[in-house]
Amino acid sequence: MADKLNTHYYDTQLKIQYQELVGKQDKNTDFLTIPWTKAMVFEEIHAALQKQNLNPNSLQRTVNMLNLLQKDDRNNYDPLNNIHTIDILTRTWFFVRTLPKEDQSYFFTQIEEIQDGSCPQGRTTRLFQIYYSFF
Repeated sequence: MADKLNTHYYDTQLKIQYQELVGKQDKNTDFLTIPWTKAMVFEEIHAALQKQNLNPNSLQRTVNMLNLLQKDDRNNYDPLNNIHTIDILTRTWFFVRTLPKEDQSYFFTQIEEIQDGSCPQGRTTRLFQIYYSFF
């Protein structure tokens, strides 16, 4: 069981499931009709984060991880699962953005926890946990 807590346990195991969920989202929602830009997504996420009741340390760690995701393109692609961090972040945010702020806190917790493993797989696996919950 402890292995399953390590994001690298899921290396190569998410790619097919992710593509299936992407297909479902594209077919069953209006996701593809929204003219998403990276800047728009991060602007919305930062605005929602400011409405959270986080302690200052947690807020700062979450902001730091969002800044990392936004600026560190070199490490935003997980080749083992064929997932780009910004794609799964945007797809996850599509669902999270409509939730009450209390429920959005789970998303922000996962963003904050990226600091414990900011490799490409750490980024995508943590986001996948939230993304998967919407299906």
